[in-house]
Amino acid sequence: MSDPREWGVLYDCDGTLIGKVGGALMPTVSRRGLPKEASKELAVMRTFYVGLYESGAITEAQYRHWLIEEIALYVRYELKADDWRRALSHVRLREGAVELIRELHQLGVRQAVVSAAVADFVEFVLEVNGVRGMIDAVYAARLVHDADGIVVDHVEETIVHIGNKGSRSLDFAARFSLHPHRLIAIGDSIGDAALGHLLEHRIGVAETEIEAERLRALGIMGEVVVILDQRLHPVSAVVKRKLGLLDP
Repeated sequence: MSDPREWGVLYDCDGTLIGKVGGALMPTVSRRGLPKEASKELAVMRTFYVGLYESGAITEAQYRHWLIEEIALYVRYELKADDWRRALSHVRLREGAVELIRELHQLGVRQAVVSAAVADFVEFVLEVNGVRGMIDAVYAARLVHDADGIVVDHVEETIVHIGNKGSRSLDFAARFSLHPHRLIAIGDSIGDAALGHLLEHRIGVAETEIEAERLRALGIMGEVVVILDQRLHPVSAVVKRKLGLLDP
C-alpha cells in the first residue's frame, strides 16, 4: 500500500466543491456584485457560451474568451473587492467537502484547486469555509485591484481554461515532488477533461443520473459518481479507496 503523502488531490471548484445551482462563483459575483446594467450583457454572453459548454462542444479558445469577457465586465463596471467579498460571503462548499479536505490534510495529502474562474474568489470562499490553510495551491485567474480595491485588470499568465488544466496539474505535481500517476482529480464537466493526469484517477461528479450519462458519454472520466443528495461523501469514498484507506 502506498503512503497517502505520496498522492495529490486536485479539485475543480464550480459544480464540484460547490453545487451547480446558486453556487458558481463568477455568476454569483456578477449577479450580486455588479449593477443591473450589466445583466443584459451577461445574459447575451451566457446564452451563447453555456449551450456550447453543456453540450461538450466548447473549444479551448471559446472557453478562454468567455472567462476574459466576464472579467472585462468587472473592470468596466468597476467591481470592488468589498462587493465581490460580500457577494460570496454566503457560499458554502458541498456537505462532505470540508470534511474530506481536512482529513486529507491530516494525512499529509497535498491538495489544490484548479479552476477556470478567479483565484481571488476561490481563496475567499475556502477561507469562509475554514479550509484555506489546508489547500496547498490554487490555480485560477488572478485579478488586479487598484489602491481603492477596484478591479482594474487580470494577470494573463494565470488564466486557467479547458486546455491548460492538465499542465497546471503537472505544475502542481512538480512543485510538491509528486508522481503524475499519483494525482487524483475531481471534476464535473468537459472543462475538467485534462484535470490531473491519468484517466483512471479522474473522478466525475454528477448530481443526477442524466448528468452522469452525459459525463460518461464524453469519455473524459475514469469513474462517474452520482451524488443525488448534493453531498460529496460518495466521492470521498472513491478518493479514500484510491489512497488505500478503504478496501477496494
